[in-house]
Amino acid sequence: MSVFEQPILDAIIVFPIICLILYLPFMFYQYRRYDRVTLWHTIMTFSFIFYLTSAFFIVNLPLPSERYIQHLIAIDYPTMNLDPLKIIKSFISSNPLLHGGSLIAGLRDATVSQVVLNIFLTVPFGIYLRFYYKKSFRTTLLLTILLTSFFEITQLTGLYNIYARPYRLFDVDDLILNTLGGVLGWIFVPLLDKLIPSRERIEHLVINNRDRVTFIHQTLSFTLNITLNILICILLHSFFPNHLATINFFANLLIWGMIPALTSSTIGQQLIQTTVKTAQQKNWRLILRNLSLISCINFVLPTWMTMLGRII
Repeated sequence: MSVFEQPILDAIIVFPIICLILYLPFMFYQYRRYDRVTLWHTIMTFSFIFYLTSAFFIVNLPLPSERYIQHLIAIDYPTMNLDPLKIIKSFISSNPLLHGGSLIAGLRDATVSQVVLNIFLTVPFGIYLRFYYKKSFRTTLLLTILLTSFFEITQLTGLYNIYARPYRLFDVDDLILNTLGGVLGWIFVPLLDKLIPSRERIEHLVINNRDRVTFIHQTLSFTLNITLNILICILLHSFFPNHLATINFFANLLIWGMIPALTSSTIGQQLIQTTVKTAQQKNWRLILRNLSLISCINFVLPTWMTMLGRII
């Protein structure tokens, strides 16, 4: 399992960027059009994006060195396996269980563990498609085939010609096992009905609580403020490249201090229509809260950027 730990950790680090690019504009659109964004929908969508990110990283990471690529070229290592029975042949010919070994040794052998991991890689995909997106069996089967084909084509092209040759094998067995995993995930969904509330139940609760300013609304407005803050810093830095600290201070003061002091709300709150009335919350309290949050972010962000730089 250690082979999957680093790709998942990398996915956790990259995940905020992907969410900012793909999900937050969609969430803002949903709120402006349908007047609601729920914690349940947010958790499901964020977790689905994180799952896809992790799966992609598991399939393609770690990236190889140039020396390793040259070694593969030198030995003319094969790039494809088009034999759909190769995994079965490997199990029969080399699994310890069939050659006098113990059950534990047989289960730990690559001919078993690799099959199990390839299946479980796409089980969550099938679960999401049926449970949350309400897709039929046929649609789930088709989308799972497309997903696993995308993974295999990415490998076959050497990460779309970034590398001189493929560094992982295009394997038809992987296509079959990944597709089976998505199908099994779709089949398992009825077992979750008693553990997790249905989407219909959640949407019914949303309608009955539409007027509440939820944590998601606050998070969305806060994220919009952060994005605007970053854009201001980037713009000013292009004109004053040697005054980054001053620019950062000015942008924070403008977004989190001056504008809320004048309007009783941040720009993000105005866009999300969750303005804070001064009768409910004093301006100075609002400013203090915002500046405390941004101080924490200014501490966490450099650390995260350092971790991101190690991946890139």
